Amino acid sequence: MIVVGIDIGGTFTDAVLWDSSSGEMKISKVPTTTQDFSLGFEQAMVQIVSNFSEIDMILHGTTVGINAMLQGKLPKIGLLVTKGFGDQLDIQRTYKHWGKTYWSSPYDLQGDKPDPIVPRFLRREVNERVAYPGLVYRKLEDEDVISNVKDLMKVPELTGIAVTYLWSFMHPDHEIRTRELIKEAGFGGNVSLSYEVAPIYHEFERMVTTALNTSFMEIMDKYLSSLATRLSARGFRGLLSIMQCSGGMMSSDSAKKFPIYTIMSGPVGGVNASLYYSKLLSEPNLIGVDMGGTSFDVSTIIDGEIETVLEKEILHYPIRIPFVNVHSIGAGGGSIIWIDPTGSLQVGPDSAGANPGPACYGFGNRPTITDCNVVLNRLNPSRFLGGKMKLYPDRSKTALSEIAAKFGESEVKIAEDAVKVVNTNMMHAIMTMTVERGIDPSDFSIISFGGAGGLHTVEIGMELEVKSVIVPRNPSLFCALGLNLSDYRYISSATKRGVVQNTPPEEIEAAFNEQERKCLGVLQDVGFVEQDTSFIRTADMRYYLEEWEVPTPVPSRIKDTKSLIDSFVETKRKLYSTSRSVEELVEIVNYHVTAVGRRKDKLGIKTIEQGSTRPPDSAVLEERNIIVGGVEKKAAIYDRNFLLANNTLGGPAIVEETAHTLYIPPGAKGIVDKYGNIVIPIASRNRSL
Repeated sequence: MIVVGIDIGGTFTDAVLWDSSSGEMKISKVPTTTQDFSLGFEQAMVQIVSNFSEIDMILHGTTVGINAMLQGKLPKIGLLVTKGFGDQLDIQRTYKHWGKTYWSSPYDLQGDKPDPIVPRFLRREVNERVAYPGLVYRKLEDEDVISNVKDLMKVPELTGIAVTYLWSFMHPDHEIRTRELIKEAGFGGNVSLSYEVAPIYHEFERMVTTALNTSFMEIMDKYLSSLATRLSARGFRGLLSIMQCSGGMMSSDSAKKFPIYTIMSGPVGGVNASLYYSKLLSEPNLIGVDMGGTSFDVSTIIDGEIETVLEKEILHYPIRIPFVNVHSIGAGGGSIIWIDPTGSLQVGPDSAGANPGPACYGFGNRPTITDCNVVLNRLNPSRFLGGKMKLYPDRSKTALSEIAAKFGESEVKIAEDAVKVVNTNMMHAIMTMTVERGIDPSDFSIISFGGAGGLHTVEIGMELEVKSVIVPRNPSLFCALGLNLSDYRYISSATKRGVVQNTPPEEIEAAFNEQERKCLGVLQDVGFVEQDTSFIRTADMRYYLEEWEVPTPVPSRIKDTKSLIDSFVETKRKLYSTSRSVEELVEIVNYHVTAVGRRKDKLGIKTIEQGSTRPPDSAVLEERNIIVGGVEKKAAIYDRNFLLANNTLGGPAIVEETAHTLYIPPGAKGIVDKYGNIVIPIASRNRSL
């Protein structure tokens, strides 16, 4: 079986082909075509396969939806809400669990709220009302819905209508009938129902999520249709699957209906690959760092499991769907260097992207981190992308000269200072996911990937005193590799509030069984059988009368409520380092089941040839002077393709491979393991090498 994983990033589009029968792997990397993402997709494919009809499956991580959101280019949609709730998107919330806020401090009366996802003139109130727990208080009137829909249809360029009625997830009949009436009214655009998109508690978050899903439907349909046309023209007849931000694959048809589930799918492939390496290397605690051309993404593997959350804030909007927990900042190879109004040197978050890209690409003149690494002689202009892309070092120096002149420093000094700034920014991003949450980085190893990560991660790891930094083979294509390592996944959620102590365990078990049946049906539709499917249960729980819930692991079979309560108390203790000394009532609010369909054709990582501690002569390219601490230091330059297991690389050293460069600073050493990973142990005050 031949499977291709393709990840589209802000600067490059990566592809990895895996032939499960022969064990052959091919890779490609091309600049991202931001004007039409499907063009870069096709170009990446052409480099690794000549006959598209031979491909059985394409697995794709996409950033189409989030890019439109970041650029403020969301299509126009209408919103139907329960009468009296038309201003919910303006009112929003002033606080959030964990003491954080969506936009500002709850005590800051001057803070600006983000613009509502749907402006007021595109919202209509429907005279219906369902009360908790799903009791009909006011029946839906067909004429009222049709009148509101026809009114919305007068708005030019309306692409969709979102429907979010109060308590609809407990009584969806009104939303289901509304979809029928929208069609009867003559509207042929996209329709999203909140009970299908986000069938859970908290009406504001459900409304935002459903509205965004409706906007993304137009974008995703155009993109996937364009992609399907290109692939079909080249003979592809296999299955196209899309990565979800929850960590599993979904069909392209499902992605068109629920595109919100792909909003952060780009970085997730790398997290899945990190999990694979966690098990492969017996490293249960890993910090995954992905430094590409545009962003720096941080994730964690804790006790051998991916960390997931059931809500994430993006551009200050709460999106209430399952996410792999990834923290992103604007720090990449293409991050632009600038001076702020106080006269301080800054890096990012704006990026030069793929076009024009860093100054050394030959098209732009803005200085970037990639230009700094060229000036510091850590990046080889003649071997960039394996020699397929020419770099212009003089342009890097020229781009930095204006900033250097303002500080009265050399271009080399500014380059080193900018690298320190971006390293500090990335270190703080890691601390946000660790130290700020009570996690000690010294208990973790960093797994470094992304095209630009190798030039920075070892220094960051040394500063944070992690156990080690692990750099896998082909790290610049790690997210695409992770797609080939990903299973299918579907998550079903339902709200059913009740005090655990007062609820029979068989009733709780029945609620989970219902969600499991729903999940199994979805996976069976894409070819999975029950024996290849497993279920993971979680519940949103809280102490009775608390406002916010805590996602809590749930046993596979519930025999008594004590085990469920104990799991909640322990989860709460780990999160907040507190525990209750008295017996208190515990409430269960939301039920979640994650169904995993295990693929049998996943890529496997092979071992490499054994060697001695001394790298073979074939791996030594040259010795080159690089800039470290303002002075030139001689560094050995290695070709990674010829390194053997057990080879030891003392810093300063540079390891080059196609689309990636690893910098090992003075005082550090890299050791090649049996899988070809380069592992850099880190010394700390409490731990020796």
